[in-house]
Amino acid sequence: MAEKLKYLDLSRCECSEDTDFLSAFKKLEVLILNGCRGLKRISYSVEDMKALLCLELSYCYGIRELPAEIGKLKALQQLILIHTKSLSALPDSIGSLENLEILDITCSGIEELPHGIGSLRKLQELRAYACENLKGIMVESMCNLSSLRVLIFTQCDKLESLPDLPSGLTKLFITCRSHKLPSLSHPTHLKCIQDLPSTQLKSSKCSTNGH
Repeated sequence: MAEKLKYLDLSRCECSEDTDFLSAFKKLEVLILNGCRGLKRISYSVEDMKALLCLELSYCYGIRELPAEIGKLKALQQLILIHTKSLSALPDSIGSLENLEILDITCSGIEELPHGIGSLRKLQELRAYACENLKGIMVESMCNLSSLRVLIFTQCDKLESLPDLPSGLTKLFITCRSHKLPSLSHPTHLKCIQDLPSTQLKSSKCSTNGH
């Protein structure tokens, strides 16, 4: 049965500290482990889930790191890490997730985004609501993310700067205390900007606060 299962939701399960017990589920396409508060480690064997399209680890407060092997999930389209407060970093191997479309690190403990994110050519949405520890974005090549449409960095008060933004961006939501924000002349398709200082609004084709 395990070899054929494609969808598995173990939300709020107290079954294990790691995911070794999932090694037999090689055909999984969706794995949801939301609210597994006893979960502390994602096993390196996660790389065997070659068919995985969606991985949700929200409200897993004990997870401190993700294995580099997560970069071998070539089919992965969604990685959801909401309220992973103990997670302070993403592995640079995340840049190998060539089909990733949505990355959500809302309310996580992540301190900086790695260089690898600049390689996610199919990434459409990057969400980072209330990442209180987020200080830097080590992604000089973010402007090359041609598929990125939605970028959200709200309530990220420690965020010091942003790299140049991709031209295809349509929605930008950002609040931070820094004045080192990028020019908005490059993203020519912006339709909505929220919470940017008026001095930063350099695109004539966008509106503020969703209006």
